[in-house]
Amino acid sequence: MSPPAADEIEVSIFGRGIGESCVIHVGDGRWIIIDCMLSENEEPVPVEYLSKIGVSLSDVEAVLLTHWHDDHIGGSACLVEQTPNACVAMPLVLNNDEFLGFLELAHPVEGESFKSGISELRDVLRAVKSRGDAPRWCEAERRISGGPADIYEFEALSPSDKQISVFLSAIPDWVEKQAAGARLSGSYRNDTSVASVISLSGAMLLMGADLENKSGGKGWPEVHEGSWKSRGQAEFFKLPHHGSATGHYGPVWNDMLIDDVFSALAPFNKGKKLPSSADLNRIANLTSNAYATSLPESRKKLKRPALVESIIHQKGVELLAEWTDLGQLRFRRPKAAVGQAWEVELFGSAPFKIESAAA
Repeated sequence: MSPPAADEIEVSIFGRGIGESCVIHVGDGRWIIIDCMLSENEEPVPVEYLSKIGVSLSDVEAVLLTHWHDDHIGGSACLVEQTPNACVAMPLVLNNDEFLGFLELAHPVEGESFKSGISELRDVLRAVKSRGDAPRWCEAERRISGGPADIYEFEALSPSDKQISVFLSAIPDWVEKQAAGARLSGSYRNDTSVASVISLSGAMLLMGADLENKSGGKGWPEVHEGSWKSRGQAEFFKLPHHGSATGHYGPVWNDMLIDDVFSALAPFNKGKKLPSSADLNRIANLTSNAYATSLPESRKKLKRPALVESIIHQKGVELLAEWTDLGQLRFRRPKAAVGQAWEVELFGSAPFKIESAAA
């Protein structure tokens, strides 16, 4: 592998069924990372990739952690420690005294679905503080890095004031449940996911994170009717929430994206797989340039000797096969070639073009 030329844009999407990360070259050897996951070697995937193509981690200008789901934050503390010049951005809702107090006191509860996300987020905040810095707290329409006079501008499109209020109203209940040792509901985490836009050389990249449509017009409707304003149409779309129906909002496709937009997603294969077959067909009908980092397949339960299975069953534990095939979708084009097709390369054993998979 070789790095992109100074006058090339690159968007690389990584995933293996559990976990995703985006690595973007905005030109002139300057990089942005959105979310993080660990490799088979227990190293942050963006670190391994940039090292492989000969890019210094000091050239990373921004690290955005869109929310605190386990599959978006794995290895992020290590990533932050190794990118000394990066602005570290995360949702504004996490900058709340009551939430930060809950975070420090939170302990793993059996069966809890986001306990490792809590631990990783703690480590990220400590890593940022240890270098005498503070996170860039994101809300709708806040700039993360770059600017109007720079070669690029990286901006948050969410969360909105309404989304922030919903999240904060849930924290007292979390604190009460934590004190009682009960399981915590994770239902509010996607409400505050940071969707973002990268504007550069007359083009835009729309990065959907895990933002969904929620009751009361929250989520993508707020982006479409609010923070997007009159920006025009993006030529690249990182599909939100693993391509699921909950992340789909028709006006985004009609008004915010060019026809046949180049798109990418990383599936989520824990429990109910995302995207579903219906989701793949929907996406294929919206664009002929959609790709996925891996197959959307649920992990299979591991088989063990009868005695071992009996003990595991008594303990209420389910062991699942680990996903090891890391897929990478790499999109490149010259900066000056606005509106032209991207060169798409697929690495690993699992990536595929969604049109052919859904046909």
